[in-house]
Order: sequence, then C-alpha cells, then structure tokens
Amino acid sequence: MLSLSPSLCCPHLFPCRSLSPGPSCCSLSPLCCPDVPTPSPPPSPSASQPPGTPPSQASVWGPVGAPRWQPPCALTPSPGPAVPLGGVPSPGRSRGRARAPRIFTYFAEPDLGQLNGSAHTGRETGAADCSMCIRQLRLNDSGAYTVAVRQPASASAPVTLSVPCTVPLTQPAVTPDNATVTENDTVTLSCRSPPGTETVAWLHDGAPVAAGGRLSLSPDNRTLTVRPVQRGDAGAYACQVSNAISTNRSDAATVTVVYGPDAVTVTPAGPLDLPAGSPLTLTCAAAAVPTPHYTWFFGETRHPGATWVLDRLSLVHGGGYVCQALNPHSGRGRNSSRLELRVWGE
Repeated sequence: MLSLSPSLCCPHLFPCRSLSPGPSCCSLSPLCCPDVPTPSPPPSPSASQPPGTPPSQASVWGPVGAPRWQPPCALTPSPGPAVPLGGVPSPGRSRGRARAPRIFTYFAEPDLGQLNGSAHTGRETGAADCSMCIRQLRLNDSGAYTVAVRQPASASAPVTLSVPCTVPLTQPAVTPDNATVTENDTVTLSCRSPPGTETVAWLHDGAPVAAGGRLSLSPDNRTLTVRPVQRGDAGAYACQVSNAISTNRSDAATVTVVYGPDAVTVTPAGPLDLPAGSPLTLTCAAAAVPTPHYTWFFGETRHPGATWVLDRLSLVHGGGYVCQALNPHSGRGRNSSRLELRVWGE
C-alpha cells in the first residue's frame, strides 16, 4: 500500500504497474527514472546550506532481513489508505517495527543528490520529487518500504509500500496419476500446485470441468471428486494453474472405470443346422473394462478364448455351446445364451 499526504513535498506517489520479469523499473512516482548510473554520494549538506537550515530530504528503508538474491519476477503494488501524519521515525526503524536497513537518503533542496545506505544494491535511484526507482526487479524486492520525509518547518510521515511478488509457475501434478475405480464407486483427484498459484482449473480429455451433479470441487479447486463414477468419467484429467503472469498445466492423469461384462453375444446366432464336414467358427463378445477373459463350454469340454474354430464338423459336435465372459479385475462373470448346433449327414 502506498500513500502520502499532499501537504508534504511529494504530492503524487503512484504504485508501480504490473511489470514483466527482466530489466524493468519499479518507480514510486508518476514517471520511471531514466536508466542512468546511481549518483555518487553527495558532499555533506552542511557545506552548501546556510547555518541552521536543514535540507529537505527523504530517507528510504527496505524490508527487514531480505535475501540478497532471488530470481526476477513481476511486481504489482497497489495503493492503500492514507497514512496519518505523525512524528518522523527514528533512523533505521520502520513504523515501530524491528530495525530495517536504510537504502538511501536523498537531499532535494538544494539538489545535492543521493547518499546510499547499507541496504543499497546499486539498483535503487532517488530523485528530487521524492521518488525511488528500482531496476531489474527481483523476488527479494517484495516487502514493506518506509519513506521518511523531512522539510524545514514541516511535518513528516512514513509511507509504506507493500509489494506482492508474482513468480512464473512451475508445473503442477495430479495425484494419483493413474486411478482405477469400479463403476458406481468414488474417485478423488488432487492438484499439487506450486507456490504462487492464484487459480486452479480442471480439464477432462482437454475440456474444462465444472462442478455440478456427480462432480464436486473443493473450495480452492485443488481437489476433484466424482461420486458415483460412470463409464463416461474415464479418461485423461489435468489441472491447470495460473497467476498474473503465467499458466502451467500438469501431465495427464488416467482414470480407468472398471465395469461389465455386459450382455454376452455369440456369432453366428443359433440354432445352427449344418451338414457333417462343414467348418464352423464361433465368436464371443461382451462390453467390459478391462477386456474380459472368455471361455467356451461344450459338455465337459472347455475351450479358452473368444473364438473357437471347428475345422470339420462331425456328429459328435452337435449339442449346446455356452460362452462365459469374466472381468479379471472385479471377478464378475456372465454367460451367453445357449447356442444349439445340429450336425447331420456323415
């Protein structure tokens, strides 16, 4: 948050716009400062001031204990309510909190320039309009900054800038990445989102997913639940995370819905009446996930597989044939109707 009373020397202090990573400038004034070297420390102000006349100056303190380097990022400060006028904070302190490092003091009247403090990194530049420009924004620039303005015969007030930092998002992940669930049960997927995530969205086979009916989302959208699961819920699920500057999508997690077998069909359909010596191929099929195991039954004979080929029929092949489909995951089995075969001649 940034605010300053117009009665002070800085009538206009504006928050930075949203900046992209890289050589950007975040200026606490209407205009961003030019890309010029940081001025050398000025001479002592007492040498160029009439005795007893303090120069107008602004001192800036940065965040306490900030790390010295982080990857670049975009910063988007926002204005807040005005800070009440009060006494000038003691040097090196920020609104009564722990001692903060001083970045610089700028002497505006006369324009003697900038005297850098211990927290100056070479990227901060002040100006006579009480502004500060920060070049090459980094993650550790995020934090609260305090400005103390001193003028002859005038009050001063601290101004605090809160700078939220937004970083490019790394890839999220869906857990579990491979889920197998029986039809009419429940499946729950979670999105492991990276730091800095602002929004989470889900996709099913590439199409956006919305809560409703059998599908529900947690308040933060990081958990997706389907109850009860239907066959059409099978497929690839991914979560997509976003913030102000980036979007990233997880690898697809596969949901397999176990069902069936449904009705078992046999071809050719019976009853069959064929002469001896004829060939006959029997085929069995049923809808199921995973693919069922098939077994043909003829009297005491069992024949594995969905297809049974009889190269040359004889009278002993006459009788009833039944095919069984068995789901290997659920153990559920189903039989076909009995197919009657009559063999004549020979």
